[in-house]
Amino acid sequence: MEEKIPEILYHYCSVDTFIKIIQNKTLRLSEITKSNDSMECRWLEKAVIPEMLGSICDNLCKRKKFDDSEQERITSNYTRAIAERELNRYFEGNEGLINRKLVLATSFSQKRDLLSQWRGYADDGYGVAIGFNTDIFKPYISQSEMAPCNFKKVIYNRRMQESKVRRNLKNYLRKLIDDPKNQKTTILQDLIFRMLESSIFIKNPAFVEEAEWRFYIAIYFVNDYSELKQAIDMLKINDMLQELNVSTRSNKAIFYSDIKFETIDINKDKQPWLKEIVIGPKCKLSERDVRLLLGRYDWDTVGLAINKSIATYI
Repeated sequence: MEEKIPEILYHYCSVDTFIKIIQNKTLRLSEITKSNDSMECRWLEKAVIPEMLGSICDNLCKRKKFDDSEQERITSNYTRAIAERELNRYFEGNEGLINRKLVLATSFSQKRDLLSQWRGYADDGYGVAIGFNTDIFKPYISQSEMAPCNFKKVIYNRRMQESKVRRNLKNYLRKLIDDPKNQKTTILQDLIFRMLESSIFIKNPAFVEEAEWRFYIAIYFVNDYSELKQAIDMLKINDMLQELNVSTRSNKAIFYSDIKFETIDINKDKQPWLKEIVIGPKCKLSERDVRLLLGRYDWDTVGLAINKSIATYI
């Protein structure tokens, strides 16, 4: 069962980014595959699936009737080899689906005052954590896991990661065991799409402390800019997004688009966009500075909590 989105989630950032968000009333979605995690959107493909292949193949083959144990062993290994080869063709070979997927996302944490977040994402503690009202995103949240635009909690638990693809993977391997020559099936395509979608919110367990949620837009089969524009038009999300742009970081071209808050109207229910600002442990802003900034750019500060981090980080 999907976990309910918390009413408030925190976006850690530098003071400079905070001021730009306040001034422009936008929040940036950028390519997550070019983030600080080298296995972003690939953990499922590179770490989880390979380990599952062996155990599922062994279990399925043990249930089959074979002439001798040697054939059973060969059949299990052979099935795994075929599956690995076919999956690699999609993710590394001619199909290259992983290279044709564009995922724009912005990240939040459930933790409002976490030292590792201050260090990693808020200018080493000189920044702030913006507590957003998650109702902002409700018009774009789908109950379907395969929706291209969604808000998801990142999964770090290995058993939960496996559960996302186990049924599709087992169906495909069962099909291979029954008919090894029938490799290109709709069952394989179902598995591939499940992997492509689930990989967006599955991460290396080493990042579990971040308690991340992410709002994302995933666009598949992107070869050129015209296809990308067409996909955005078809998703009917271009009213929310500013035009796609590009920045550079570590010699990478990183595409991004900004969410325009003025197009997301939750104020009709008298709900503020912001619920709390947490000032970082080294941040030079005062509570008065924050209130003046928000007032200058017409943000609703009624009921807004402004607090200082309790982290004794110097």
